[in-house]
Amino acid sequence: MKNLTFAAALPLAIAGCAQTLPTGSVINFAVADPAVATGAISVPSFITGFEARIATGPAAWRDLNDAQAPVAGGTD
Repeated sequence: MKNLTFAAALPLAIAGCAQTLPTGSVINFAVADPAVATGAISVPSFITGFEARIATGPAAWRDLNDAQAPVAGGTD
């Protein structure tokens, strides 16, 4: 139990001694100029190419496997 307490207290003691950033180097984003024009932001859709499919239930897997397999002989 003593080792567990020491292991928990050591990172807290080290973090307490850490140096903080000087106030002059921190960028203040709260002071934004509303007169400055910004470009439009476009976010790519993560569902592009999605095709909804309805579950049909269990079926013979061999027919589906044969339909999707490459051409016989190993060439495409």
